[in-house]
Amino acid sequence: MKQDYALAISYFTKAANLGNTSAQNYLGVVYMLGRGAKVNEKEGFEWFMKAAKQGDKNGEYNTARNYEFGKGVRADINQAKHWYTLAAKHGHTDAKKRLARF
Repeated sequence: MKQDYALAISYFTKAANLGNTSAQNYLGVVYMLGRGAKVNEKEGFEWFMKAAKQGDKNGEYNTARNYEFGKGVRADINQAKHWYTLAAKHGHTDAKKRLARF
């Protein structure tokens, strides 16, 4: 079966707009890396932030990374620490490792 990125993005967008945090994170990756869509770091960041604001540990982690490295948003180490802390509290192992760096 041939991959159909446009169809996948369409379905993930519908799910994301209904509040599905996994779909929101997926769309963040799509736009950050250009997987089936043109790279748009700002839009990717916005999808990660939507998931993060709902308490999704992957969304929190991805939001923190974007703040740390200035992807789709102005770099802000304090915001990065804030989101890494939340992700770590929710059990995100990589967030705990990144937080220990600070």
